[in-house]
Amino acid sequence: SSRSMEPVELVESYPVTVVFMEGASNQLDQEVVDDDLVLPIENGELDLAESVADNILLNIPIKVLTAEEEAGQGFVSGNDWQVMTEEEYQAQQAVKKEENSPFAGLQGLFDGDE
Repeated sequence: SSRSMEPVELVESYPVTVVFMEGASNQLDQEVVDDDLVLPIENGELDLAESVADNILLNIPIKVLTAEEEAGQGFVSGNDWQVMTEEEYQAQQAVKKEENSPFAGLQGLFDGDE
């Protein structure tokens, strides 16, 4: 998991399109090979290891969560800190803003004067 470092099984499946070229015959062809736009065919063989590694690295998701974390459970916390959702943070900030208001001391001033 990207949040708690717990092991998570990740199943990957995505289409890949690769262009192979046999022998760079001129400078333009060599530049295309050097820029990794095509993969060369060397000695009549395809080297798929580079293509597979590149595509796996490009498709690894940034955020991978366990089932509990996806359900909203399992946030990491420690001494005087905790991880919270953006909604929880916004609600906490609204409460703090209301408490720090200069008019917060006037709350309930006229409640008993009916």
